[in-house]
Amino acid sequence: MPSVTRNTVVLPTQNPVVLPKGGVPYIRQQIIDIFKGFDKNGDGKLSWDEVQAAFAKLGSHFTYYRAWRGRRCADANNDGFISLESELNELVTYTLEQNYIAK
Repeated sequence: MPSVTRNTVVLPTQNPVVLPKGGVPYIRQQIIDIFKGFDKNGDGKLSWDEVQAAFAKLGSHFTYYRAWRGRRCADANNDGFISLESELNELVTYTLEQNYIAK
């Protein structure tokens, strides 16, 4: 029988796995697909508004802050955009660290 706490479910296994209550964490490919889906104009770059909208889709309550932090982590050339070709990986890594839950 799983142990349930307020926000997590712990499955009884040899190496316990802690799952967030209400869903499972997004995987890397899901987050990549979400960000790519927000490149509305198809220019291969994510603008500030597109990054914020993607974080809203992921369930962030602080989209402005997450977009700011994500761009600081990923915008290597400081052009104000996230290149889907060369900078998306860093944005996805930052996003995975936030442990968003797929619902």
